[in-house]
Amino acid sequence: MKFIHSRKFWIIFCLLALGVYLYFANSYIYWRIDKGNLPKIEHDQTVLIKSNVSSTITYVALGDSLTYGTGAKKYEESFPFLLAQKISETRGTVALKNFAYQGATSNDLIANELESATVSNPDIITILIGTNDIHNYVSAKKFFANYEKILKTLTARTKADIYVVGLPAIGVKTIYLPPFSWYFSYKINQYNEVIKALALDYGAVYVDSAFATKNWKAYDGNYSADLFHPSSAGYQIFSKIIYDRISR
Repeated sequence: MKFIHSRKFWIIFCLLALGVYLYFANSYIYWRIDKGNLPKIEHDQTVLIKSNVSSTITYVALGDSLTYGTGAKKYEESFPFLLAQKISETRGTVALKNFAYQGATSNDLIANELESATVSNPDIITILIGTNDIHNYVSAKKFFANYEKILKTLTARTKADIYVVGLPAIGVKTIYLPPFSWYFSYKINQYNEVIKALALDYGAVYVDSAFATKNWKAYDGNYSADLFHPSSAGYQIFSKIIYDRISR
């Protein structure tokens, strides 16, 4: 009997210890990101990037902090602004409408960004959403349903060329303790398969950002101070890989 009671004690002790570890390992991620204390850049939802080419197009950017520009020193160094600049060189003045905001999930995009996008009569749309869904432990099934609703609405109610950006493999390895380092890597791949499949179904263009970001390091200048959001240099890379698909 003593052996049985002793075994139960150690099983309970190990489960409690595991629970405490997982709690603190998960909290550490967000403590480390918050420690970066990134300043919030301010910008108007609509910005005009003028061109010598005598035409005007509307580019709508949808997403979360990665599209908002968190981590850049100023909005002009965010990927939507940089992308709009590149587009303006050949296609005319760009009316950039950026409806993204920090912390947005796919559900938030549907509730707070989608209607604004459809009434803007866009010519180009970029979507980069899902990172916060992963961190909020949204199932792949729910993410699929949300993303499908986004694409179904945009394809039905606009004539825009739609570019869906796969989730980047961002965050330096040191902010993720096991098992979260493995979990988030798995979920990024899982979500990207969802995005890729839906892009094919709805005639959108899939842009792979995971490949371009998977080898970023803390010291290479692509991360901002929180070691999670891209820096201005990192957003240059985002704008380039997206523009490479747009310009094909």
